[in-house]
Amino acid sequence: MMLNFLRKLRQNNMNGKYLKYAIGEIVLVVIGILIALQINNWNEKRKGEAKTKAILSQIIDELKLDVEVLQSVNKAYLQKDSLITVFKNSDFSQPLLSNLDSSEFHDLIRTYMPFEVHDRGFQLLMNHTDELDEDFSENLEQLIFIYQDAIPMVIQYMDGMLSILSKHKEHQYQNYEWYSKVSLFHEYSEEEYRYYMYDPIYKNYMTVYREMYVNILINSRWTVDLALKAIVQLETKLELEKSLDEFLLAAPQELVNSMIGTYRFEEKTSDLILENRNGQLYESTFEGGSFFGRAFDTQYITGELRYLGDSLFYHDVRSNLRLNQDGSISLEDIFGSKITSIEKK
Repeated sequence: MMLNFLRKLRQNNMNGKYLKYAIGEIVLVVIGILIALQINNWNEKRKGEAKTKAILSQIIDELKLDVEVLQSVNKAYLQKDSLITVFKNSDFSQPLLSNLDSSEFHDLIRTYMPFEVHDRGFQLLMNHTDELDEDFSENLEQLIFIYQDAIPMVIQYMDGMLSILSKHKEHQYQNYEWYSKVSLFHEYSEEEYRYYMYDPIYKNYMTVYREMYVNILINSRWTVDLALKAIVQLETKLELEKSLDEFLLAAPQELVNSMIGTYRFEEKTSDLILENRNGQLYESTFEGGSFFGRAFDTQYITGELRYLGDSLFYHDVRSNLRLNQDGSISLEDIFGSKITSIEKK
C-alpha cells in the first residue's frame, strides 16, 4: 500500500508540474499575442499617420497653387477695373478711330481669367475621413468649408461671367455688320466706335460684367484668406517647414506699433481696437464677431490682419486698412478707394 501511495503522490506531483508548465505556456502565448497585436496596432497607426501626413501635404501644395492662381485672377480684374474707371471718366465727344486701338476703350468686357480648383488631395481625404486622426478634426472642418463653400462661390461668379461674355458676343454678331470686318479683316469703323462709346446696351453688359468680377474678387479674397490660415495651421501641426513667405509678408514692427490703439470711425459710434499680438497687428473690436454685421459673419471675424505691403493690411473680404503719413488710418475698398478715415482717440 505504501508503494501505491508513493506512486500516486509522484504521479500527482508530475501532473501538477505539467499543469504549471501548460499554464505557463498559455500565459506566454497570450502575452505574445498581445505584443503582436500591440505591434500591429502601432504599425497601423504609423501607416495611418503617414497616410494622413501625405494627404494633408498634398492638400497644402494644392491650396498654394490655388492661392497663386486666385492672386493672379485678382490682379487681372483689378487692372480691368482701372480701365473701366478710365472709360467712365472719359469724354467721347469726338469719334476718333484711333481710340479703338487703345485697350482703355476697345471692348472692355472680353477678359476672362480661368480657374480650375486643385482638389485631388481633398477628394482623397474625403475617402479616408474614417482614418483621420481626431487631432485633425478641426482642420477637416476648415478644409470642407474651403472646398465646399468658399471655392464654389468663386466658380459660381466665374460661370456667370462666362455667360455674360457669351451673350455679349452673340449680341454683337447677330446685330452688327462691323463684327465680321473687325474679326476677319481688322477693319475698324465709326459704327463700332459708337457702339463701344455710346451704346446703352453695351454699357449694360459692362455693368453686369463688372458685377461678376467684383464678386469674383470678393470671394477670391475670402478663399485665399481661408486657405492661407489653413496652410499655416496644417504646417504647424505636421511640423513642416513654413512655405508661405511669398504670401505672408512680415509687417515692420515699427509700423505695427504705430497702429496699435483705439480708433473712431467717421459717422460710427463704435470704436476699432488694434493691438500687437506676437508681432502681428490684431483687431479685437468685437472678439470673434463681425464689425459690420453683414451676412456670412465668418468672412468678417476679427483677428490677425494680414500685411499686404505698402502700409496696407487685409481687413476683411471687402476692405483693407492703410496707415497714412499723418498717422490716421483709412479704410479702403478692394480697388484702393478710400471708404472712410479712422482717427486715433
